[in-house]
Amino acid sequence: NGIFSDLVFEWYVVVGGSILLANLFQTLCPLLGLTAAWVGKAKRCCRSRRQKTSQQLRELYTPPHFELAMQHAQQLCVIFVAVMFSAGMPLLLAFLPVCLTLYYWVDKYVLLRTCRVPPRYSYDLARWTARLLPCALWLHSLF
Repeated sequence: NGIFSDLVFEWYVVVGGSILLANLFQTLCPLLGLTAAWVGKAKRCCRSRRQKTSQQLRELYTPPHFELAMQHAQQLCVIFVAVMFSAGMPLLLAFLPVCLTLYYWVDKYVLLRTCRVPPRYSYDLARWTARLLPCALWLHSLF
């Protein structure tokens, strides 16, 4: 019941362009994590002299947690959107390896250099992710 009755040229201009732009922003999203890590390091350096107690210093220098579930969710979102709409917009598949490579290197830097030592994770999240990937192929065949 939308303004487009089928996948016509105007659909690709309006909706496809929006999907492509959102995926481009999602590709650049890992760089925000890197920027936040650098800003946090600069902030700690500038504020360390103003702290009066050791508790305040400890709070300032305690690194943040690494959000593994959030990172998996963002990566799955990029994969699902790229695979689902790639039949009509193959440029999405060109963004996919770039985005996943950026996620890998930025997450590696953030995890090893700026975050706390993470707890031991089980393999459940990875297994759940591997089970979801065939669903992306089914959605690709539907669209």
